[in-house]
Amino acid sequence: MLLNLKVQSQEKSLGLVAKVEPHRVILRWMPLDYKTWQEGTEKGYDIYRYEAQDSLGTVKRLNKQTIRPLPNAAWNTHSSYAQVVKKIQEKPYSADTTQQNLYLALALQMSNMEAEIAQAMGQYFIDSTIATNRTYAYLVIIEGGKIAFTQKVIPNELTILQAPKLLESTYKDSTFNFKWRMTDPLLQSAFVVEMSDNSQRTWRPTTDAPIVAGDETDDAGNILITYALKAPKFYHPYYFRIRAITPFGQLSEPSDTTYLYAFRDRLPQAQLKHTINTEGQVELSWVFPDSLNFDIRGFAIFRSDKPDTNFVEYTRVKRELRTYADKKPITEGYYKLAIADWEGNNHFSLAQFVQLEDSIPPSQPLWKTSEIAPNGGVHLSWKANKEKDLAGYRIYYADSPEAEFSVLTPTLSKDSTFSTSVALNLLNKKLYYTLVAVDIRLNVSKPADTLVLIRPDTLAPAAANFTHFELSDTAVYLEWANSPSIDLAYTLLLRRSEKDTARLILAKFDPEHSMKSFLDSTAAENTEYVYTLLPVDLAGLKADSSHIRLASTFSGIRKAISDLKFEPDPDANTIKITWPIPNRKVKKYTLYRQGPADGSVTPYQVFPGQYGSYLDQNLSQNTPYKYRIMALFEDNSRSQISAVFTTTLPTKK
Repeated sequence: MLLNLKVQSQEKSLGLVAKVEPHRVILRWMPLDYKTWQEGTEKGYDIYRYEAQDSLGTVKRLNKQTIRPLPNAAWNTHSSYAQVVKKIQEKPYSADTTQQNLYLALALQMSNMEAEIAQAMGQYFIDSTIATNRTYAYLVIIEGGKIAFTQKVIPNELTILQAPKLLESTYKDSTFNFKWRMTDPLLQSAFVVEMSDNSQRTWRPTTDAPIVAGDETDDAGNILITYALKAPKFYHPYYFRIRAITPFGQLSEPSDTTYLYAFRDRLPQAQLKHTINTEGQVELSWVFPDSLNFDIRGFAIFRSDKPDTNFVEYTRVKRELRTYADKKPITEGYYKLAIADWEGNNHFSLAQFVQLEDSIPPSQPLWKTSEIAPNGGVHLSWKANKEKDLAGYRIYYADSPEAEFSVLTPTLSKDSTFSTSVALNLLNKKLYYTLVAVDIRLNVSKPADTLVLIRPDTLAPAAANFTHFELSDTAVYLEWANSPSIDLAYTLLLRRSEKDTARLILAKFDPEHSMKSFLDSTAAENTEYVYTLLPVDLAGLKADSSHIRLASTFSGIRKAISDLKFEPDPDANTIKITWPIPNRKVKKYTLYRQGPADGSVTPYQVFPGQYGSYLDQNLSQNTPYKYRIMALFEDNSRSQISAVFTTTLPTKK
């Protein structure tokens, strides 16, 4: 049967939802007030389907007979939910609207638990006549005009029942606590918390009744649900997940799984006591039931110098023990005992105050960067002591290492720095400082190592003076008297010729490695040099320079060629002679030789200087030959005749 209906708005007293499954659509409708419920029970419901592609707005009735609740005798009351709904359905109630709507809400909620109950209430229908690639909308009508309709229903798009969003899962006071967010207000009417105690092999609900949402929402208006569950037993792992109850008698997809471990976390508070033994150690003791040893991880001792703050873990104690001795206690301190449960939480005792007889001085202070500025300002700095009972520092000074130290600070200095000033126009250059640390019990530390500071120098050092020199054709020899200044840092020996653009440093030496002479073997021949002595003191002040002007000499004779090398060739009866090429231009070479018929080494060959080798031919085998060489340079100087070098031409194989 086809009807023409113009649907403009959905009645607020009747709701309709649809779930698309393979080859069918499940429809579930619900009266939203008691009056509509009673009208639907009396008059029944008719189901129509509207094809969105049909521009005429034609709807088709799907049910042959009007859908009404089952008679009481036809109800299947196998479940407690069905029994309750059947009683509500058949029993008349007073005209009190609030009470009526409460009964309605209870009946609808229980009908969501099982599809069979919704069918018995006449609020459930399955459309198995759908076609693919179509778009539908459904209408539920109560005779008299009350209508509920769905939005678009596309058979190709299966409905997924969204999982709730698990937000929090905690364990405290032997209780599991959960919070989650409703993700689909239209299809999520209540919730079930499922638990697994066998590593997720099987799941079961934690309650018989569904968990209904309250009024709590987040900032975005999303509905939030909280739930608490006492741990069934301690020291056992549990897994939990949340599923939503939907109007179709089906549960939604499960939320993310969460893991929680149940343990005893409500523990008695331990009372901490202390004594001080003869060795100055603090002996702590406490009472805790031995029967609860396995309910805790152990104990921890916390310590602080203040009664309410700055407590830090000092040591850990095994759970079987009930005492601990602090071998390095602080003079005045507070102790707390923490009982650590299996989740890592600490359960603290009240603070216990301990005060010792203090005869232990602070540690020796250690100097840091200190200096005397050029204007005479003195800045002293040292590493701050870490003792909690430190009262301050007392600083001392002296003018010499033999003098007795005088107090520089009549009152204790709280800081780890100190500034003063000294006169600069005094002969003694060095100043000596030390300091001690003092605690509140007036125990005094070992003095800091003596700090030596140099008074800023305003006078240049005395000059050094040349006392003797000697000249040769290969070197310049110098002697001098060093500066007598006691604050000398080093002395420079410098050299410069007219051709040099800067002075060359020949030597640099300090007073501990003092030099009084120097042989300059790098001086060029026939060249005039100015040699300078320049002392510099510890303040960087320079003495007046001491100069001496000297000219190196030259005899015309240079160093001999240092080496001759031989390459004999028995097949050709030759020896090839090579030598190091001099570092100046050679005009010609004179080669000396002594052969088997010669009585001595005499001039043998003269050849041009561009060659660096000579081939000696027509030689006798197995006969020694001696050679020497001399070079004549372009400036008409010559080298000394080299040493004698001997070689033998071996016999041909």
